[in-house]
Amino acid sequence: MSSTRIIDCGLKDYQSVLNLQENALQSLLAGTGKDTIFITEHQPVITLGARDSANKLSKDPDTIKQSGIEIFQIRRDGRHKITMHPHFPPAFFGQLAHRPNV
Repeated sequence: MSSTRIIDCGLKDYQSVLNLQENALQSLLAGTGKDTIFITEHQPVITLGARDSANKLSKDPDTIKQSGIEIFQIRRDGRHKITMHPHFPPAFFGQLAHRPNV
């Protein structure tokens, strides 16, 4: 039985924690990683889903960025086109492998 790692990232920028999650996922897929939960806080961001054609911002991206909100194109399913991540501490992100009970 494997244990789950819990990593408290503290206050970090969104891209850094996204990179940590992607690395953890690649390790899981390679069979070398552990289930991991990341606890973090980050400044407000907007994430745009995988389908560019569905991403309709109500303001110009440069105007949004000038207000201090970063915009990230991410690889997730297309169900949620645009998501606003306001500054609400803390956020929990997980990379967990689905294993059958044996």
